[in-house]
Amino acid sequence: MLSDAIVLISSSGNLIWKNKIWNCSDGIKLSSGSTNNWIIGNIVKDGFVDAFETSLPSDSNNAFISNIAINHRDRAFNIFGSNNLFLNNILIDHAEGIVIDEGMGSLAIGNIIKDNRLRGHIVFNVYSNYFGAENYVVCNDRVGMSNIGDFGIFLDNEVAYNGGTGFTLDVLSTANLVMDNKLICNIPQNIDDNGTNNNLINNISKSCRPCESPSDLCSKT
Repeated sequence: MLSDAIVLISSSGNLIWKNKIWNCSDGIKLSSGSTNNWIIGNIVKDGFVDAFETSLPSDSNNAFISNIAINHRDRAFNIFGSNNLFLNNILIDHAEGIVIDEGMGSLAIGNIIKDNRLRGHIVFNVYSNYFGAENYVVCNDRVGMSNIGDFGIFLDNEVAYNGGTGFTLDVLSTANLVMDNKLICNIPQNIDDNGTNNNLINNISKSCRPCESPSDLCSKT
């Protein structure tokens, strides 16, 4: 298909479950105030744009659970809106894994984000009160996790073997909590805080062992 596979427009209370989607533009797209939808157990592969998208700040209170997204030219999750949930998804081989845009209060828990060509996960500066926990962010070509938002909590994530810095806090990020994360062998450094009043507590940071690097350990073949 040269168009999107499944699109909701101003639609609420739907279950999108166990679909298999290949070779489309966007895989599953919510727009124009689509709320309170459940997107569960879908497989979306080899798309031309994004695997999953919410396109406006009014697309809120949606749950994306146990989906698999593989090989899209742009993003696995391209997300606007508030109070959305991303739970136990597997996101492999995109330009970027999870991209969080305008809104507040969304949660990403237990996702596997790997082998993406740019960043694994980014929260932009118009976002606040984001919660990211127990995500496994590995082998992305550049930055593992990046936050430009405010008042976020990043807890118990494993960020390892990324070709850029493991976790970055931008100069615009303020009053975030980064706690109990495991940061292993990210190049050139595991964590970089350039923001204001961010709290970094009990994070484990391990440098690369001799003759160890992300390029040696990560293979997409």
